[in-house]
Amino acid sequence: MVGKTKKSSLILSDLNDDVLCIIFDYCSLDDLLNLFYVCKRFQAIIRRSTFLRRSLDLLLVGHRNQNAISYQRTIQNLSYHKRVKVFQNWCYGRYEEHILFHQSQFNPSKIFLEKEFLYKSHSGQLRKFARSKRHGEILYRRPIETYGEVRDADITSLSKTDGTIFIGRRNGRVKIISVDGNDENDPIDETNVSSNAYSGQRVESIDFSGDLFATSTLQRAALWQKRYELDMPYLDTVAELGEGFKCIRFSPNVDRMAMGKYKDASRRGLSLVDVATNDVSPLASDTSSIYDLQWKDNDVILTGHYDTTFRLFDCRTNCDELIWLDPYDLAIYSISYDGNFGVLCGMKYHCRVNLYDLRVPNKYIQLYFPKQRFRGAKGISSPAYQVVNDQSQLFIATDYNLRVLDFDADWAESKDYTNIFVHEMIVNASS
Repeated sequence: MVGKTKKSSLILSDLNDDVLCIIFDYCSLDDLLNLFYVCKRFQAIIRRSTFLRRSLDLLLVGHRNQNAISYQRTIQNLSYHKRVKVFQNWCYGRYEEHILFHQSQFNPSKIFLEKEFLYKSHSGQLRKFARSKRHGEILYRRPIETYGEVRDADITSLSKTDGTIFIGRRNGRVKIISVDGNDENDPIDETNVSSNAYSGQRVESIDFSGDLFATSTLQRAALWQKRYELDMPYLDTVAELGEGFKCIRFSPNVDRMAMGKYKDASRRGLSLVDVATNDVSPLASDTSSIYDLQWKDNDVILTGHYDTTFRLFDCRTNCDELIWLDPYDLAIYSISYDGNFGVLCGMKYHCRVNLYDLRVPNKYIQLYFPKQRFRGAKGISSPAYQVVNDQSQLFIATDYNLRVLDFDADWAESKDYTNIFVHEMIVNASS
């Protein structure tokens, strides 16, 4: 009598790749992260068939649009697996905080982020810092280049495109700086853009594209053209845009410019300029004060308001299509748009930053509260005067330092404020 052979049981690794792909599609992100470390075969399948697709449109770390701002700024090449983990860290508030360039005197800096460098103002001087790829190190502390002098009037606005930097100062003057080593083509002296030659009105906002420049104080907004006379360049006034504005920004096609007022009693704080005709048209955004704005595309404007709202305005319908309310009813001081779906808003107090997803209406995704190590003169912590980000790092300019939140930190403690009321009840109960 022939003995019966024992039937071996089927395990997951016995299945072919096509079946595994179907199974992995039903797994949650946490399950996929666990399966990823089972064996090299699972790693290859999950990386190729699952993480590649799932990470395409993830908030802040998506790679479908490789021309997105945050994608171009990221110094490290994130794998599909790493993108999923960094995405979870953004959503769950898991980050490592760094406090850089602490200063004893009040001086909110202006910052500009690139893939390899960070530009940061210090009083009247602009400094260029190299970014570091080393783990736990954000910037090399010594600037590789400096422009201007600390004793110059404070830099209040900053814009950079390719090898040209455009800065505005507290004394109402602007300066064009060439950083491509071709200074002889741009020996332009500082230009006064105030309402008259003798006033020193603070330059609130600037922008430029090619040889077209825009400036605004709270009393005067103007367009300027870079021209040449006897081979010497200068800025020539192209158009007067009437009263001043708090923030201005050219559209991606540079055919229009959005302008936000600091205060407007008629509640028409958002205006649009036709660059070809220089006509200024108030838009039907029901707001009296706009602190910052960005273009999402050539028809959609993202605006941050004093009335504690963040809005998506569509020029085609001439209305606010989406409005997000801050849960703590604080004004929005600054906006950073990643070029896809993510928007980070710097708030009035506590260096706080809100994360929004343009695909998720009427709800914030996460709140970030940096550590309160230094308080201002009135005992209230600093606003987030300016925020910029790449796919894994968030830079926050405050009263006295630069805060950096690094989300490539899986070991860090999670500070989850997705439900602030539940979080506050837990904190109160534990205390």
